[in-house]
Formats: sequence, structure tokens, C-alpha cells
Amino acid sequence: MTETKKRPQKRSLETRNKIIGTAEKLFARYGFDETNTNMIAREAAISVGSIYTHFKDKWEIFLIILEEYRQKTYNFAAARIDQIVLEEHDPKEVLSMVIPALYEINRINQNLSNELERFVLVDSRAAEIDARQEKAEDQLIKKLLIHFKDHLLVTDIDSAATLINLQLRVVFRHLLKNQDNTDEKIFLDTFIEMLSNSIQK
Repeated sequence: MTETKKRPQKRSLETRNKIIGTAEKLFARYGFDETNTNMIAREAAISVGSIYTHFKDKWEIFLIILEEYRQKTYNFAAARIDQIVLEEHDPKEVLSMVIPALYEINRINQNLSNELERFVLVDSRAAEIDARQEKAEDQLIKKLLIHFKDHLLVTDIDSAATLINLQLRVVFRHLLKNQDNTDEKIFLDTFIEMLSNSIQK
């Protein structure tokens, strides 16, 4: 490929990424319904036409953001678990390191998380993305449980992984909705204690 052909492709990719990054900030700030392509174009300092060159509509942008957000969370957890597997920690120590860090990611991106959660419940495409990510998360937790299998009370690793993931989602959702009247650290510490006692010998 010649250098002259590479340059337009690079600019096109940069514009696409700029649109996605700008839209993500606006969706988090104003919500999906209140954000439109004119706002995205103005904030990104591009034309509305440029948006439609890359995307069918704002919904397509939103689905990409949903998938990327879920993937970022997964990548963080995967890297943390890969590191933990190489180190010497007991299960409770691992839970105390991983769970608060995962919650913090959700807390920092709370507004966006709320928007994503809303559409997962009403749109099949969003739900499909979330379901794929949930399965991937189950496999990560399963990997961690297998690593600690000699220390665990549970014998059905697959079911345990799914249940833990479901519990994490419920706990995070509750904390995000009740931050003003809940001590997050005490709540997470209590959850970690209960989870550890229920699975560890």
C-alpha cells in the first residue's frame, strides 16, 4: 500500500475514534436520549456528515461504546487475574484485591453504566453484547476458582463461577444506586467476607 493511500485511511480511523470518544462522554453526561448527532459533531469539531460516513446513526455508535466498555472491564479483570495466578495469595486476599478494583471501574463510569444497563434490558442487540460479556466473565472467574480449587468448599466450579458473577453484578448495581446512604467500603468488605466464608475451606 502506498503512503498516499495510508494517510486517508489513518485520518478516517482517527475521525471514527474521535466520534466514539466524544459520543461516550456526551452519553455519560447527558444520557442517550438527550444526546444527538449535532451535539456529537459540534463537540468533536467535525461535520454531521462525517458521523454518517462512519456510522448509520447514534444507536450504532452506542452499541460500539457498550461493547468497548464491557471489553475494557473484562481486559482489566483478565490482566489482574493472570497476575494473581502467578502470585501467592489465599482466596480471600484475591477477592479483596479484585472486587473493590472492579467496583471502582463501574463507579467512575457510573452515568455510562446506568445508560448501558437501561438498554441491555430493552434492546436485543445490547442484551446480546452483555450476554457474551457475561459468559466471558464467568470463564475468568472459573479460571480463578480452578487455581484455588484445593482451598474451596465448592465442587461445581461452573455453577459457582456463574453465581459469583451474578452476585457481583447485583452488589455493584445496588451500591451505585445507593452511594449517598451506604458506606461502600464496609458494604464491599462485608460481601467479600461472606463470599469468602461460603466458598473457602
